[in-house]
Amino acid sequence: MAITEPKWKTEPKIEHKHHVHNGQVYTRRHVHQFRMADVEDPELYAAFPISEWQTTEMGTWVMKHGLDPTFHTSVDHTSYGYTINITAHITDKRWTEFLLRWPVP
Repeated sequence: MAITEPKWKTEPKIEHKHHVHNGQVYTRRHVHQFRMADVEDPELYAAFPISEWQTTEMGTWVMKHGLDPTFHTSVDHTSYGYTINITAHITDKRWTEFLLRWPVP
C-alpha cells in the first residue's frame, strides 16, 4: 500500500496570513468593522454597507492598494447580532500609510 497525500490537501491559497506577490510580502490586515442586528441573511444585508464603504476614501484606498479584500461574518453573542470584518492583504509600507491616514481609535 503506497502512502499518498490526503485528498483534502491543496495548494496554499491567499487565505493565509502572508502572501508573496511580485516579490513583495503582503500581510492580511483588518481594515474595517461594523455590526448588524439579527437578520435572516447577514451576507445580503451586509452588501449595502460594504458597497458604501468601498466608495469612501478609506475603501477606495484599500481596493487600490490591497490584495484580495474580503469580508468575514461572525456571530456577536453580546448583542445577538453579527459582526462584519473586512480584511485585505497589504504590505507593511502601505499599512503604515493606512494607519497614518486613519488612526486606530
